[in-house]
Amino acid sequence: MELISNTGTNRVIDTLRQSFQSGASLDIATPFLSLFAFSELRDLLNHATHSRLILPLNPDGDLTLLGSAADRPARNRLHARWLARECANWIREKTELRQSTSLLPQSAYLIRQIETARSRIITGNCPLTTDGLGLAPGNQFSLIQCTETPEEVELFAAWYESLWNAMPASEQAKEKMLAHLQEYSDHRAAAVIYYQVLF
Repeated sequence: MELISNTGTNRVIDTLRQSFQSGASLDIATPFLSLFAFSELRDLLNHATHSRLILPLNPDGDLTLLGSAADRPARNRLHARWLARECANWIREKTELRQSTSLLPQSAYLIRQIETARSRIITGNCPLTTDGLGLAPGNQFSLIQCTETPEEVELFAAWYESLWNAMPASEQAKEKMLAHLQEYSDHRAAAVIYYQVLF
């Protein structure tokens, strides 16, 4: 088991990029999903043969899609609407989605390669956000680990499978997420913003 400090060149995003090869699939369990983190992984996710995504079932639908205070420069680029459309396309075309009824205490990324020996699993406090990927400053006490042996991969893959199978398959979960992303990608009339400022 290797520890990831999530700083310098030892970040979650570096490990994902180095481990991922053509023909691989990527399974993710995350308590949060930021559009700006998705942007950094977009090429990798689009080249995955298949993805499975586990998200928590939040009553208000808040997954911090627009990131945290550290993502202000990214928000200032004003391309969140485009990213929401791209994320919706990825979920619609390449992803199976299931929702957990309880909070996810940690995240997991499972890269399945054609050669089992090259598969990797990253687990710990590393949600699909810019700080979770190591792109923005995060909690220095976060514990993130990466498997190094096929035996470890098998063990954690079985854990992910049991987590996946414990949640019922439902198209409603995917449709709900797509509808949530649609709210971010829709055009808004300028008058709506004006009235919101007034009231």
